Amino acid sequence: MHTTMRQFRDRATKYGLERAECTDCGRMNDPSAELCYHCGGDAFEDVTLSRRGEVKTYVVQHILPETFDTPLPIAIVETPEGGKVLGMFTEVDDPHAIEMGEQVTIELKRFDRQDGQVLYEPKFRREGGETA
Repeated sequence: MHTTMRQFRDRATKYGLERAECTDCGRMNDPSAELCYHCGGDAFEDVTLSRRGEVKTYVVQHILPETFDTPLPIAIVETPEGGKVLGMFTEVDDPHAIEMGEQVTIELKRFDRQDGQVLYEPKFRREGGETA
């Protein structure tokens, strides 16, 4: 099933740290998945990802619309359960000092309300809250 970036982001804001673990292969999927992205299985167990993880990759955005502060570090963080979370760093003085493998805390921050539902987005903070 093809998913646009907007659909992916909309689901991420709705489900937060909720994932669906495939009972056949153990891979994490979006909670709305009907079939496993990896093996095609159709049986899942609900999993809530922990609020800690490891930076797997990141990019520092320098050119964005005026509503964003730049430079803006955006990362993919993997939790101990194997789920991946896309989000932005907060409280980082030097975004170029972020390191692959760095341990972070995942926080869900309220950012909007849509159709009566509060929407959250993940933000990453370095372990201990120190800045780069």
